[in-house]
Amino acid sequence: MSSFQGGRYEKSPVLVFDLGGTNARMAIADPREGKLLAVTRRPTCNFLNEPDLDGDALLSGTIDALRDGAEELLDGRRPVAIVCGWPGPTTPQGLVMRSPTILGARHDHPFDARSALSRIWPDCPLVVHNDLTCAGYAYVGRGWEDFCIITVGSGIANKIFVDSRPLLGPGGRGGEAGHVTAWLPGDPAMSNLSPTIHLGDLASGRGTREVMRRYLAVHDPKDTSLSETSTSEDLGKAFLAGDPAAINIIGLVSSSVAHMIASIHGYAGTERFALTGGFATALGDRYRRMIVDRLPDFVWDLGQNWEDMVEIGADADGLEGAAVLAVRELVQMNASISAIGQTGVSASRVRVGIIGLGFVGATTFRYLAAEGCELIGFDIDPGARERANARFTEEIARDRVWQITDRPDDLAKTDILIVAVRIPSPSGDSASLRSVAEMLRKHGRDGQLVIIESTLVPGMTRSFARWMDRDRIEVCHVPERMRVGERDKNLAAVPRLVGGLTANATERSCRFFESVGIRPVPVAAPEISELSKLFENAFLTTNIALVADLTRIAHVLGFPAKEVTDAAATKPHGFMSFTPGPGIGGHCLRQDVDLLRTYGEGLDIDLPVFRGVARSARAMPDIVVDRLGRLISRAGGSLQGARVLLIGAGFKIGSDDATETPFLPIARQLTNKGASIGYLDPLIDDLTLNDKALLRLEPADIDSFRPDAIIILSGDPRLSLDQLRSTGALLLDTGGGAIMEGETRAAEKF
Repeated sequence: MSSFQGGRYEKSPVLVFDLGGTNARMAIADPREGKLLAVTRRPTCNFLNEPDLDGDALLSGTIDALRDGAEELLDGRRPVAIVCGWPGPTTPQGLVMRSPTILGARHDHPFDARSALSRIWPDCPLVVHNDLTCAGYAYVGRGWEDFCIITVGSGIANKIFVDSRPLLGPGGRGGEAGHVTAWLPGDPAMSNLSPTIHLGDLASGRGTREVMRRYLAVHDPKDTSLSETSTSEDLGKAFLAGDPAAINIIGLVSSSVAHMIASIHGYAGTERFALTGGFATALGDRYRRMIVDRLPDFVWDLGQNWEDMVEIGADADGLEGAAVLAVRELVQMNASISAIGQTGVSASRVRVGIIGLGFVGATTFRYLAAEGCELIGFDIDPGARERANARFTEEIARDRVWQITDRPDDLAKTDILIVAVRIPSPSGDSASLRSVAEMLRKHGRDGQLVIIESTLVPGMTRSFARWMDRDRIEVCHVPERMRVGERDKNLAAVPRLVGGLTANATERSCRFFESVGIRPVPVAAPEISELSKLFENAFLTTNIALVADLTRIAHVLGFPAKEVTDAAATKPHGFMSFTPGPGIGGHCLRQDVDLLRTYGEGLDIDLPVFRGVARSARAMPDIVVDRLGRLISRAGGSLQGARVLLIGAGFKIGSDDATETPFLPIARQLTNKGASIGYLDPLIDDLTLNDKALLRLEPADIDSFRPDAIIILSGDPRLSLDQLRSTGALLLDTGGGAIMEGETRAAEKF
């Protein structure tokens, strides 16, 4: 890396911290390779060592210890980058949500560790991660990809890594195994422990002391060097010296750790484990072997080679991992890097403008507000602004900074602009996107980054940049991958494709999304992200259409289509299960197939599959009504004069929009066949059909409606299947019953 060869960084190291509940370790490392050059440590200022200090004083003392140790190592030099591993859940912005091994219960609000360290080293690139996340990167640096790292020290925690990245929620949580109720071995010393004792209280270095006292009191061993006043360090030494009582005590607590490992293996499929932390590494391989010997007792034998699956870590894992992170996340991005590249604004205070406050824009707004971004929402529709103001005032924490505006000049205050406008027509009409580009040509600011989340045909991102005609504003396409009805925090669970017009645009966008807890997947060009998004939706629509055609055949043959799809789903390869439903919902799926087909025709490429897909997918409401008619006829009735209750008006649960759902076509057909219609939906009211209001019911109204038939569309979680069955009506479940309680056999399958 030329930035560090022969320049001023040759003597400027990376500074890394590994803060534990007992000791704070710090080191300087080579910025080119991450190799540790010098290490020191200081006692941690924690609630056990300083029982008279409150939470704020403990935090202040901890920061002082980090500063003093670092100054000794740096010896007047300035660090090129800093990474701090802090115990407890930590957000990407460096907010420590809780730190029980240091603070106990004395500090119940987030601590801005990043800002506290930045005051000591201003203008230095600096990130704060959970300490175990940092330690995990030591193994990533050794080539590990899918594994779980477990720390057994002052407390217990774990982190699962997949594809060399930790699985974390947006609040930094994920892997707090020490807070889970422990499995208790059947020893008399454990008999009067609370059945809800946490694993960390039982099997950590601190927790083991209490087990030791109980064991000595119950068993009163004569051949031991241990006493009630022995420390966990004394216990460890006795264990390594072969003390029988110490071996039995460690055997008890290691059984609980083995149970945790077996559970992680069973639930997540993880097959590689690293045991780290001061207590585990001090006990060494004998401790590891104890755990390995107990593992077969807790999980079915599927040929696991536990001996090869569990390794003991090293005391330096936290520092080595932090150094790997520093090189990967900071140094390799150049010494001037910030969370968004050229702007120089830190990730925790980045100012983001969101253009378009529909579903995608509003969901993005709420998520970024929760992540600490300062936000400006822009929409030319007064109704959209009014709805956004009302919802955000209620849903966004009061300490967040945000505003809603229709003034383009306000957008110049932002560092990043996210465009979330809808492309309204199958032809890929660019009018809405072009108007945004022309607005930014006049009101944008040099150095801004524009991220387009809209679904676009290939080439439209480049067209946007051409219309905007601002060389100093970078553009990137990052298509949204939201699912209506899911909670905002689930945005962090789905990786995002990142296709910039330049390498720097891609890099800046990746850094931004990483800073808010979303994993970016960079691609070589925006055309790849544009076409990938269309392909994702076309894939889904095509399979829905395929199931629609299958459903028609199955119904003519006289059995539910779901029995066919369930049977086919038993094939473990070459098949992805799609289940029958009432039809396609939302504007994206229908439109994107047409967009892709129209785009192909513009390239003189005939795509006949997509013509058939659109036709078959739109036939599902007809199939639902036909299925109900067959069932009623089989029971000796008729749709003419039948009272039909529809459950769920949105295209899926959690959607409050009925304009793009199968509900209205189904209701229309039933009405045309002489049926009387009523519906229940927790979010949607005031629906009309043929200029007449549809009857909306509450759960208490079902019996008085006296339905002859009930169709479960998207469902209603307020109801149970057994409750609907008790009405005596014919019950047809098109798929929404999956979100409702009760016996699914109570309904006719679709």
